[in-house]
This record gives sequence, structure tokens and C-alpha cells, in this order.
Amino acid sequence: MTPRPLDDAERQVWMMLGARLDWSPAGCWEWQGALNGRGYGVMRHRGKLVLTHRLALRTFLGRPLKRGKLVLHSCHNRKCCNPEHLAEGTPSRNQLDRWARQRVTTLQE
Repeated sequence: MTPRPLDDAERQVWMMLGARLDWSPAGCWEWQGALNGRGYGVMRHRGKLVLTHRLALRTFLGRPLKRGKLVLHSCHNRKCCNPEHLAEGTPSRNQLDRWARQRVTTLQE
């Protein structure tokens, strides 16, 4: 993905995220703040609790995520916020990916 110019609000989001990220040898930008019960990073943004990987991808893309889409991690690291490791995807694609990595034992609709 090619970076695009950021506006002031987007720069502010990256500054907030960047203050709580740690860079792993695998290239992941790992969230060091609060995690939800499933191990995903969470933070307050504009008065709402948001998932950090979704905020990172939305900010990088410069648009809201498409309706019904999930954020998939190519690195399979739930704490990762590196937009190079993130992509929009469908719930079925996510399930297929999880199944391929043997994180679930049966394929569910």
C-alpha cells in the first residue's frame, strides 16, 4: 500500500496509536494498551471504545470500512495495527483463513 497525505485529524490518530505501539521483529506494530476479552487492542476515540486495528486501517485508508467488512490480519497477530498487515475482508474469508490456520476445527457459515 502506498501512503497518502494525512490530514490533521488523521495525524492525531496516528500519534495516539503510535504512543502505545511496540514494533516487533516480524514487522507488527503491537498495541501495548488495553485488550478486550478476545485479545484485540481497544482504546477510546471520540468518546467511543474502538478496536485499534480497525481504527488504524480506517485512518490509513482515509475512509470508513465498508458495511459488513472485518479487518483481517495477514500476520495473525490480534494486537497488530500495521496497515501493511491489515485488509478489509468478509466474515466468510476470515473463517476460511482461521480454518486454514487450524484455529477452528470445523467450517461454520
